[in-house]
Amino acid sequence: MVKKIKALFSRYITLGIDKNTTKNEFKKIKLLNIFCVTWQLFILFSFIEDYIKDQLIPMSYICMLFTVFTIQLLQYYRKFNAARILFISGLTITAFVYSNFIYTEELLEYYFLLPFAISLIYIDNKKINVVTFIICLLGLYIPNLYFKHYPVSVFNNQNVPFLFFSIYVIINYFKSTNIRNERVLEERKQELEEINNFQSQFFINISHEIRTPLTILKGEVEQLKDYEENIPDIKNIRHGINTEVNKITNMVNDVLDLSKIEASKFTLNTKTINGTELLQKLFLSFETVFKRKNISFSLKPILYNYYINADKVQIERAISNIIVNASKYTNAGGTVTLSIYSEENQIILLIKDNGIGVSKENINKIFKQFYQVKNDINLAGGSGVGLSLTKEIINLHEGKLYVESEINKGSTFKIVLPLESIKPFETSTNESTKEVNTLNNSLRNKIYQEIFLIVDDNFKMRQYISQILHKQGYNSILVENGVEALQVVEDNNDEISFIVTDYMMPKMNGVNFIKQLKERKIDIPVLMLTARHDNESRLEIFRLGIDDYLTKPFESEELIIRVQNTLRNYKQRNQYINQENISTEEIQNTETWIDDVETFISKNCGTLTLNQNEIAKHFNMSRSSLYRKIKTARGMTPNKLITEIKLQKARKIITHNSDISLKHLALEVGFQHSSYFSEIFYHRFGFRPVKKNKIVK
Repeated sequence: MVKKIKALFSRYITLGIDKNTTKNEFKKIKLLNIFCVTWQLFILFSFIEDYIKDQLIPMSYICMLFTVFTIQLLQYYRKFNAARILFISGLTITAFVYSNFIYTEELLEYYFLLPFAISLIYIDNKKINVVTFIICLLGLYIPNLYFKHYPVSVFNNQNVPFLFFSIYVIINYFKSTNIRNERVLEERKQELEEINNFQSQFFINISHEIRTPLTILKGEVEQLKDYEENIPDIKNIRHGINTEVNKITNMVNDVLDLSKIEASKFTLNTKTINGTELLQKLFLSFETVFKRKNISFSLKPILYNYYINADKVQIERAISNIIVNASKYTNAGGTVTLSIYSEENQIILLIKDNGIGVSKENINKIFKQFYQVKNDINLAGGSGVGLSLTKEIINLHEGKLYVESEINKGSTFKIVLPLESIKPFETSTNESTKEVNTLNNSLRNKIYQEIFLIVDDNFKMRQYISQILHKQGYNSILVENGVEALQVVEDNNDEISFIVTDYMMPKMNGVNFIKQLKERKIDIPVLMLTARHDNESRLEIFRLGIDDYLTKPFESEELIIRVQNTLRNYKQRNQYINQENISTEEIQNTETWIDDVETFISKNCGTLTLNQNEIAKHFNMSRSSLYRKIKTARGMTPNKLITEIKLQKARKIITHNSDISLKHLALEVGFQHSSYFSEIFYHRFGFRPVKKNKIVK
């Protein structure tokens, strides 16, 4: 009951305030609302007192209540200046009426100090304040010259103006000081925001710089495949290098995700998941790591399946960070134990070790960004990002993370998450993965002799892409930014068949380069390379109307397959447009329409029965009209477009959840037969959605 009253009062005194209200206005609005509440209480108590004394004057209370409610109504509709002027006017009139007609000879004239003081607080216009000053000063003692309520000695003509002037000086001083301090604080806030934006952009730029050499490195390592048969150790070397490259990539992702959380751009893809299975999976995946370090790693017996509402990828990432830390700070011969149980509609996950521990003075600092406890292990390396990101992820899941630790005795991390449900534990059995069919060479796309424009500010990256394309019979023109690329396109428009451009470049980035192409009506298929994985960047890229994009680091085979698919669709589209004599106006009309179609397909592609009839029905058109518009916009049939969007969605899913089973993934994007899905996915992207040695659940 008390909480409800507090909540009601809080809403009452914040009438008219929204998220766009400045701090200075916030205080003024809230203070006026508090004044209104005070005035209402004054009316109530005065009414009770007059009722008891049988001196009730109802008209005065009605007028005051009407004034107060009008002020609150103006506040609610954000008519703040009108509300303030009405409030000051109401106080002035009330002081005049009460002191001269209702309660005379009780020195109520000094209430004229209140509207004058409030005017100084609320009104920044000096002329209005001077006028209010004069009205209130005159209203205080001029009527007495006519009504003669008091002897002249009571209203000393020297003291009263001095009192008003003193109040004016005091309030004006503090108001000016407050405004100056607010301005300084706002400037500091803007400086901090600029620093924060710079920091976020710095992380993005650094990730771009790191991902580029990582892509080149992965490409160089892939070339070692050719020597594996002659030199057996090459395979192990290649595997080791790839492992380290993936570690660096994960570190960059951690830093970027942490910056996105701070910028409130980090979103969770939550659904009900089995927390028990998640912990068991993590235990199995880390078992080899602990065995290699000679650390006893155990999972306490579990009797129930604990279900939680969570983003499986992110919560797994958070728990993994703590387990990695346990392995890092526990010496050989030590122990690490995982356990899970429920308590008061919550699940508790414990990761306990007997490692080097953390001192009491450092225990509250380990979750700060980039902070690392000073010890011999951290001196050897580390980013100080893992635990900070872990805590933020758990907070986003409305959970809590606690830690207890003691030097040389170990640490216990406790993750508390809301519990959805509990079911009796049953050991699940995994199905064996069937051997997929070998690639049918007859289905491979034919290679066409084309001239490519490669736009990237990194020399080695340009060379790397050029080498990949050259092996397929393509020739390339290499430039390092959008300005040079635009000039090359204008000079060689008829000769360039394809553009591969980076996202971030100096002088003119990939986005602005493509915008310039669109403005000049230059129609060349474009594939964009980007180091940015966030959904906002992906949407920005597709809004430009490009044909495809690929994130760094990438596999050379996937680049080739995407290029071939894009070229084929582009040629089929142009061929269809020429055959059907489709006008430029009709082509332009399909550009915005096709976005709606693709969004509809993406949202409904998990439905096994989705086909072109369903799409035509949804958009209220015939099958022939649907075919014509899709063929014009994308160069493919409606059924092929459905398949393409399904495959793109599958590609996105496994990017965020590499452990999803093949069967689950196939059903998620509307394929009933996982083997068929795996085959066409391979033809589209150059790799299997699930590796051969992976067990399908």
